[in-house]
Amino acid sequence: MDFGPRNEREYLKRLRGPNGELVRFHRLGSCCPFESKNGFMGNGLLDRYEVQIDGKSTTRILYLNMYNSGRYYAPEGFTFIKHSGTWGN
Repeated sequence: MDFGPRNEREYLKRLRGPNGELVRFHRLGSCCPFESKNGFMGNGLLDRYEVQIDGKSTTRILYLNMYNSGRYYAPEGFTFIKHSGTWGN
């Protein structure tokens, strides 16, 4: 399976506000090193994204892990639009 920045963007594109509002996001950079067998030389970094629900003035910071697979969840206060198929294909 293909992980990486493309899957992070796919995740964020499907994220919606609690009532289906569009979400805007931009990458703030990487931080927070951790061990990952899928990372470079056994290590990974989390990617930080600033996220804002359309019509709201507040923003949230989300930390995404592009190295490891798993089930996708919407953070508290957000929802997802459905997607058929596998991300990254």
